[in-house]
Amino acid sequence: MKRLHFALGMGVVCVLGLVSLFVACEGGEYVVEVSGSGASATGEAGTLNGFVRDFQTKTEVQGALVELVNNVTGEPFDPPITATSPASGEVSFDLPEGITKVGVLVKKEGATDTVQFDFLEGLEGEEFLLISNATRDLVALGLGLQPDCAAVTDDSPCLDLTKAVTAGGMYWGDPVDENPIGCGVVSFQPDDGQTVYYFGNDALPNQARNITGDTPANGQGTNPGRDGKGQAISYYVSLNKEIQYPLLIMGRTFEAEGNGTLDASQSSANVMPRVYPGTATIQNVYFSKGDFTEDPTPSWCTQ
Repeated sequence: MKRLHFALGMGVVCVLGLVSLFVACEGGEYVVEVSGSGASATGEAGTLNGFVRDFQTKTEVQGALVELVNNVTGEPFDPPITATSPASGEVSFDLPEGITKVGVLVKKEGATDTVQFDFLEGLEGEEFLLISNATRDLVALGLGLQPDCAAVTDDSPCLDLTKAVTAGGMYWGDPVDENPIGCGVVSFQPDDGQTVYYFGNDALPNQARNITGDTPANGQGTNPGRDGKGQAISYYVSLNKEIQYPLLIMGRTFEAEGNGTLDASQSSANVMPRVYPGTATIQNVYFSKGDFTEDPTPSWCTQ
């Protein structure tokens, strides 16, 4: 068993237990124990079904290569488990015996390789996302970056396509019951210093939602969401991430608007098993309803 230690500040509640990943607190550290391969002791084979959809438009994508990866290491299975999406976007998989949780990697020419983790066996109608290069470039330009450092001849800020993109959301619930949390902040350990941006009402990240230091105001940080719109706008994104993994993702909310004081009882974490060069890795932070009986979104947060 591999034990990974992440040094933290005070006031973090340890609430996360995952198949093959266990997060616990020891003093001022998170200790992540990594073992196995997302397997159960049953030895039985499961299934997974879902639809390949464009991240921004949510329309089905045809002709994408979809591959299952190990939920702990991010490595492909041997032999590979793949499918190509038809016009409907729907793909189904038989999981290896005993595997209960997997990651899903989606690739297509003209798009950015996109991977998501923590898909449970037996789920149907899931959403396997693919970020188009057009959306990737739009995000970069909106955040003041040129879309490709290889094409930049001066010192302009730019998107380095040899590094990783990380994204995800903060939710109250679990992967099958996602309720967006607003006015929260996401951070990483280890921290490579890259800015974390948050999404606005157009379902794209923008600098207006940035948090100065640890002092969010209403309308900053994660967005509480729009009922019935189907937009995951509690999302965060961080670009030009170093290729170091696993990453601990921490989600936190605050006691009062603009006072910069963390609410020690409103924190949760998840592990991003792997990041890849030139790839977007999507991983959410969940505040489980078993540990949080009410939505952690601060009462003052409305936008």
